[in-house]
Amino acid sequence: MAREAMSGQALERIARVVGDGEAVTRPLLGMPLGLRAAYAALDAGATGVSLEGAAAALTAPARDRGLPLRDAAPAGLSLVIRADALVSAELLKRLAPGEVVADPYGVPVAGLVTVAAGESPLAALDRGRAHPFAQDGRLYAQLPDDPATTKTARRTLLRGLTKPQDGPASRHLNRKVSTWVTARIVPLGATPTMVTVVVALFGLAGGWFATSPEWAVQVFAAFLYQMHSILDGCDGEIARLTKNFSKHGALLDSVVDDVSNMLFFVGLSVGVHRALDTAWPLWFGAVTAVGYLGITFIQFKKVLRETGTGFKATFWDTAKPRPLWYRVLHASLRRDVFILICFALVLVGAAPALVAIMPFAAVGTLVASFRRAGQ
Repeated sequence: MAREAMSGQALERIARVVGDGEAVTRPLLGMPLGLRAAYAALDAGATGVSLEGAAAALTAPARDRGLPLRDAAPAGLSLVIRADALVSAELLKRLAPGEVVADPYGVPVAGLVTVAAGESPLAALDRGRAHPFAQDGRLYAQLPDDPATTKTARRTLLRGLTKPQDGPASRHLNRKVSTWVTARIVPLGATPTMVTVVVALFGLAGGWFATSPEWAVQVFAAFLYQMHSILDGCDGEIARLTKNFSKHGALLDSVVDDVSNMLFFVGLSVGVHRALDTAWPLWFGAVTAVGYLGITFIQFKKVLRETGTGFKATFWDTAKPRPLWYRVLHASLRRDVFILICFALVLVGAAPALVAIMPFAAVGTLVASFRRAGQ
């Protein structure tokens, strides 16, 4: 009921992002706190945002981003957010009229409150009744006003970058590295497209070095392929942190992934052929390449037709319950897990076995993709 009340009110009223100090323009992981507050309000259901007090300094960058700004909010029930606070949209959605949320020290940072004519919206927050919640990755209200609380806020944002589609390797390894990298490059102005280009170079280099017959060079190639997999998360992380999304960003990211996959397997087939001085790896590599092209075509065709984007992680989504064996097999064949397995096999000198297995895996995935596309 509280969620319904919050959503209904937010859809009818302008959110008021209010600040009274320089902190509202202080960047936190690539975006000023005041803009983060505005995006939280919009994600919670507000149709417009009024930047008031010191937050008005963010008007130009907010307009450049296309945010629906309003000159002023009328008196009455409004969603009010401190412009120097970090609050989750999910928490704002849960507010009922008259409720406020406070940071861990009891300072009100946002609320769905009634603001009288001529009254300071921040004063209205002090009258609200507290909405009880436990701080976690989805529900948080923080006021990063010193090094310790700023560090906590950074940690909160980085933890929230994990996606439901992440496989086991991404959750336990890749994300730990990629978010560390993202936290250091996003303040430098790195964009998702810049990172995608770098990730593509890692993939190209991995495929090139994989053609070597030397075990050590092949291990280096597999390491580059693994780094490609890890850094592949950075472009999406930066996009989510900075709200810098593009219509074709997911498509470009998926194309880079697929091309890098195929280049590595074809390159490794050439490397094993040169190491063993036999022709079968080339034939197996050719079958793998053909199978992979078919998989890419089928999956992209379905996803683009249904969503208009290249976000292929949704290809295997289904409401139909799956047996345990299927879920285990699917998890082990996820891209993040599979690439880590490839690195391990090359490291122990099993590159020929990997080349021998890949055609069967490619053909099997092609058949499964064809059947899934027809559902």
